[in-house]
Amino acid sequence: MIAVNTAVVTKNYTFYKEMVPMVELYFKKLKIKTDFLLCGGLAELHDVAEKGKRLDLIVIEISNQLPIDDIQTFIDADQSAEYMLISDDKIVDSAAVRNGNLIYRNLTQNNVNHILSRLTDKTNMAKHLLVPVAGCSRVVAVDKIVYAEIMKRTLTLHLESEIITYQGQLDVLAAQLPKTNFFRCHRSYLVNLDYVTGIRRYDFILNDDIYVPIAKGTWKKASEALLQFIR
Repeated sequence: MIAVNTAVVTKNYTFYKEMVPMVELYFKKLKIKTDFLLCGGLAELHDVAEKGKRLDLIVIEISNQLPIDDIQTFIDADQSAEYMLISDDKIVDSAAVRNGNLIYRNLTQNNVNHILSRLTDKTNMAKHLLVPVAGCSRVVAVDKIVYAEIMKRTLTLHLESEIITYQGQLDVLAAQLPKTNFFRCHRSYLVNLDYVTGIRRYDFILNDDIYVPIAKGTWKKASEALLQFIR
C-alpha cells in the first residue's frame, strides 16, 4: 500500500484537526502513509471523485448542513471507500449505515482503529507495498509475493521471480496484506494462499515444490483458511 487517501468532510476546521491525528496514529503504527483532503460538503466530495481521485477513507461530520439521510444516499451509491460518520463524539461505520443498523459507538481511538482495520483487508488497498531496499523504497506487487519469512529482524519476501530482503517486522507486513489472501501459519512465516497447491499436517505446499511450516496447533485454522479461500 503506497498511501491511504482520506477525505474529511466538514465545515468545521477544528473537527478536521481532531480527526487527522486519530487516523494517522493507526496507520503510522503500520508504517503506511496517509494523505488528507478537506471537503466542505458532499458536493465537493462528489467533484473530487468525478476527477478520478481514489479515496480510500471518507470521514464525515454529521450536522445540520450534512444530515444523515443525505449521507446515507451518498454512501449507498459508493461501495468502494470505507466511511466513518461522526456525530457529537459518537461514531458509526459505512457497513452499519448500509445495513440500516445505526448503532453509534463512543469516538475513541480503539473504535476508530476497528473501522480502519477493514481497509487493510480490501484488495484495492493492498495492490502494492513500499519496501526499503538498499537505501531506496522499492514498489512490490502484493500478488507477486509467494510467501514471507523472518529471521531475527530480517524479512525475506519470496516473489515469483526474485527474493527481496530488508529490515522489518512480520506483524507489520501481515497487517498491510489482505487477510483473504494471506495467512500467518507460523510466527516466522506468512503464505499467499493463491500459491498453495497442497497442505500437510505440518506444512503448506506452494507451487508443488516449496514447503512452508505450519506451527503446531495451527493446522485446523490453516486448513479452514485454505478451504474458505478456494470456495
